[in-house]
Amino acid sequence: MIIVTHNVYVGNHSKFGAFGWISFEMTRCMGMTKKYWSVTEVVEFFQVNETFLNDLEKEDIVCPSCRDGLLDKSFSAGEMEKVRLAKILMDEMDVNLAGVEVVLQMRKSMIAMRKQFDAILEDLAREMEKNLEPIS
Repeated sequence: MIIVTHNVYVGNHSKFGAFGWISFEMTRCMGMTKKYWSVTEVVEFFQVNETFLNDLEKEDIVCPSCRDGLLDKSFSAGEMEKVRLAKILMDEMDVNLAGVEVVLQMRKSMIAMRKQFDAILEDLAREMEKNLEPIS
């Protein structure tokens, strides 16, 4: 099963099955227009404890923000995605925190390389199109 999240290839592994649609489900259940989620909402949605989130934060895997006037930490959609992936890696694939950090860093690099590759392909397609135009 191939999972696409935010148009980014995440993996080709059957263990991702139950989590494959969480990003869609997350926006549907928690409000599509919502920009930030509280710690309580994250804990409830992913069925994790606060210690799990604190461990992710200590290892700089997630970086929840404190918004103006609020003391509580808030998680953006990007941070929620990191929590989702960390939970999958740790619960389903027995990866430790250090491994999660490595995997997420590699994923970030792969996404950047994919964007560069797409830009190169677009440039190449434009050049080919320009060179194939009939001469008048």
